[in-house]
Amino acid sequence: MKEVFIDKSKDEPDSSQWLKEAKISDVKNECGIYLFSNGVVRGTSKREVRYGESIVDSVKKVYVKCKWDVLEQAIKETAELPGVKYLRVWVNEGELELGETIMCTLVGADIRDNCVAALTYFVDRLKNDCLSEIETF
Repeated sequence: MKEVFIDKSKDEPDSSQWLKEAKISDVKNECGIYLFSNGVVRGTSKREVRYGESIVDSVKKVYVKCKWDVLEQAIKETAELPGVKYLRVWVNEGELELGETIMCTLVGADIRDNCVAALTYFVDRLKNDCLSEIETF
């Protein structure tokens, strides 16, 4: 059994509440670890951090748009990775300021190695395939 959630609420989730809900879910006896990721808007450009480009100005805002159909496929694929029992994601679409949350993810799995691998895979899919981000300087 697996539990998978795409949270489409407008309000940013409470990570403590998400964890409480995961720990009482139907898969609680199969999860030995939960990992939470909270991606936020930073002042350094994605091009600078990831590709080493020299960017003089700081990022002021980021416009985020989610491809929901791609996200649904990514979460299904992640749920099939070894040991994964619980997945939850929330995406903040629109124009976001520095420090605002872009996305939250929670992964529950049987052991640490499986959970780390699944979280890494899922966040990579989100960032590379599901979200478009336009930075404003």
